[in-house]
Amino acid sequence: MGRYFIYAFLLVSCHQLKAQSPLRMLKDSVKITGVEMVIRNATKDVKSYLFNNENGTTSFKKIGKAIQFSVGTSGFPVAGDSLYSSSDLIKTNVKIWRNGLLQSINAASTDSLTGKVIFRPALIQAERIYIEAFNSIDL
Repeated sequence: MGRYFIYAFLLVSCHQLKAQSPLRMLKDSVKITGVEMVIRNATKDVKSYLFNNENGTTSFKKIGKAIQFSVGTSGFPVAGDSLYSSSDLIKTNVKIWRNGLLQSINAASTDSLTGKVIFRPALIQAERIYIEAFNSIDL
C-alpha cells in the first residue's frame, strides 16, 4: 500500500514540474515561451491599449471617444445646422458616419484645435450621426 503512495507522489511531482513554464530574464527584455502574458497596472478601470513608443518602450494609451446622436435630439444640432462642436474632439483624429456611410473630407471637415465638425450639406431631421475620436492614428 505504501508503494502506491510513493508512485502516486512521484507521478504528481513530475506532472507539476512539467507544468512550470520557462521565464528568462535578460538585461532589458523578458522572453516568455508557451504561455500568455498578462500585464496588470494601476489603471485597470481605464479602457486603453498597449502602444509601442519606439526605442523599446511601451505605454498605455486611452481609447478615444464615440459620440452618436440623431439630428434634432436635445443637446445636439437641429435640422439645417452644419456645425457641431465638442471638447471630446479636441486634439484627436476623427471619423464621421452619416446614416451609416463614412463621410469623406468633402462631406464633413473637422478642426481638431477647436473640436468642431462642419457638415456639408447641412444636417437633415432624424439623420443618424456617429463620430469616433481617436487619440492616435487608427490603422
